[in-house]
Amino acid sequence: MNKRLFKRFISTALSAMLVFSCFTVPAPAEENTAVTDTKAGVNAELSATAKSMCDYIKNKISGDESVPDHNDFKNYTLVLKSGYSDETVTKKLTDFVKTMINDTANPISATYEDEYSGNALTLSGYFPYIIAFLNEAGENSSDFNGYNFNRVLEEAYLNENVIVNPWLEQYIVSAVEFNREAFLEPDKIISKAQKSILDSYTSDEYGTGINYWGVSADNNGQCLSVLKSLYKNDNDVKEKIDATLSWTATQFSDNGEIIYYGSPNPSSTALALKAFSEFGDFENAAKAFNGMASFKSSTISGVYEGYNYSTNEVEADYLYATPDALMGLLAYSRSLDGHDTLEVIVPENEPVSEPSTEPSTEPDTKAEEESTTLNEETSTSAPATVSASDKDKEVPPTGDTAPIAVTVTAAILALSLAVYFGLNKKNAK
Repeated sequence: MNKRLFKRFISTALSAMLVFSCFTVPAPAEENTAVTDTKAGVNAELSATAKSMCDYIKNKISGDESVPDHNDFKNYTLVLKSGYSDETVTKKLTDFVKTMINDTANPISATYEDEYSGNALTLSGYFPYIIAFLNEAGENSSDFNGYNFNRVLEEAYLNENVIVNPWLEQYIVSAVEFNREAFLEPDKIISKAQKSILDSYTSDEYGTGINYWGVSADNNGQCLSVLKSLYKNDNDVKEKIDATLSWTATQFSDNGEIIYYGSPNPSSTALALKAFSEFGDFENAAKAFNGMASFKSSTISGVYEGYNYSTNEVEADYLYATPDALMGLLAYSRSLDGHDTLEVIVPENEPVSEPSTEPSTEPDTKAEEESTTLNEETSTSAPATVSASDKDKEVPPTGDTAPIAVTVTAAILALSLAVYFGLNKKNAK
């Protein structure tokens, strides 16, 4: 072959390859826009609900004679986990715990005699909720005002004569997972909690799931998370959980509400959202999230309504509908970010407090409130699948990566032209 023709052939081929590469430079992938929009919508509703719940608690306990109850501790803990806080509420609840500890006339106890159960010794809801609150508020639940809540809870919980409401099990497991060193027998506690939930599992013509006064989406939402650590490695547990979630999904109305005793129910829908979220069923979670819109107040942001059987009216419900909505939204938001619902997220470089069995000799001072916001958490994202419809909304990469792609393309194109004309000019000589 003529050397001049051969060199021209090589230059043309090389130039063509460079030009072709201009059109095949991949741009960095961006997050699915549908998922981003879903997170934004969930977090906006979570923030509004947390604020409304916080305002309600603040108004409820603001009077000098007002006494917080166990629900105030539970619900305010969810508020804190949602990234919202109020210094007045935090101080009021913290001071009340100190009052309980110092009340020698009525010594604080992890148990009480339940008159509705024949005066049976029953685990108090105060203890697991107070521990959750103290841990989330950055206090030491193993040595708060000289009192070790964790050890007292452990002793009561492992007492076989003490009745435990299965809805409390998730808080007990969460306390152990937050600081295992605070307990003498952490594995025994978790094993007992898991056995309790598994023993309550049933599947018959009335439903599939956790049987506590019957099977319901509410029970499933409140209890299944206790079994999460077994889900991946225990096939029997996985089958039970999958069957429970499948049954829960059969309770949906066309609008995404959960039907309970023949009617759409806000708490059931919110707790189904929690269950679906915690086990990665984001398609049904999205359906439940959309269904919750049916119960939103049209006049008060972040508040959900329920039916008041005393007045026969649908009204703002701060006892069931709104707190359960807060729990469901929290579970959904955290699951999208790879976190568990009741997980205590410790800021970096902040050590977990070690347990202490000795009374504190230091004056008790309140640590400055530092609520962990959702957008500050570092986590592994959930699967980029929210619902079947969302899959169709994916868009090509755009935005900040576009200028990079244009610059690279222009540079390669210029190089290819330079090679082509440079070599051909030389060959022409």
